[in-house]
Amino acid sequence: VLVYFWNRPVILLILSTLFWGGNAVAGRFAVDQISPFLLTHLRWFILSVILLFIYRNRFAEARALFRMGWRGFVLGGVALGAFNMFFYMAAHHTTAINLGILQGSVPIIVITGSFIFFRERIRFLQFWGILIALAGVLVLASGGQLERLLRIDLNIGDLYMLVGCALFAGYTLG
Repeated sequence: VLVYFWNRPVILLILSTLFWGGNAVAGRFAVDQISPFLLTHLRWFILSVILLFIYRNRFAEARALFRMGWRGFVLGGVALGAFNMFFYMAAHHTTAINLGILQGSVPIIVITGSFIFFRERIRFLQFWGILIALAGVLVLASGGQLERLLRIDLNIGDLYMLVGCALFAGYTLG
């Protein structure tokens, strides 16, 4: 079954988008029902059970991979787990517009971090890609009414979201 999906990248891209979107929908739906910490742990527990089932016959390979790249496993678990926790904490305190705008900042943070930490040049197309992506996020998050953006009030939820985005960008750079 996995080989079927693995050899069809379009299906994997669709599933990836579905899962990312589902995370945001679940976070907004559960915001007043479940604590951010419980939601994060439930999400990772369910994922772990699914992955254990899928890879149940490949534990020896997984152990060898973990020994070779344990830093990536730890960084991924901590950074991505913490990103989700901060995302759900932010959802308790800020608006969906603010969440969308701030989450759209991750690529900008990654490219800026690459410049600061690794001295990578920001190329012309990357610069324009950042501007276009940011414009798209702003238009979508505001429902096409850019004057709505002028009324955004920053709050503790926005700070939580920025911390989560920085952790996600750090994982990407690490």
